[in-house]
Amino acid sequence: MRERDTVAVDGRSEREEGPRARGQKALAFVKSHGIEIAFGVGCLVLTVVCVKQGRTIELQRKLLEKKDALLSAKDWRIRDLTELCAEKDRCHLELASAALRDGCSEGGRTLADYRYQLSGQL
Repeated sequence: MRERDTVAVDGRSEREEGPRARGQKALAFVKSHGIEIAFGVGCLVLTVVCVKQGRTIELQRKLLEKKDALLSAKDWRIRDLTELCAEKDRCHLELASAALRDGCSEGGRTLADYRYQLSGQL
């Protein structure tokens, strides 16, 4: 390819080189500055990896906060259910005791089952 004359913005004339000459200049530049280019590319890659890891860590942190809140709510619910079970057992035993005092055999059977359950044989 041949060279062409171009007019720059400031009115001066420049010589535009063909693609082959530009490619040779680029190749020469890469050869003379290869280490700097490789270092720059490596830094760029590390920066991208660090940013991606930072985002991943932030997402994991938010997920852990949500899970901690969920576990906290479940712990509260477990304590609440434990208290409800204790209250239910207390009422059930009172009812069975009252039934046994009134002569109902079902009350005695219920108390015997409860004693059996407390002994761990169930």
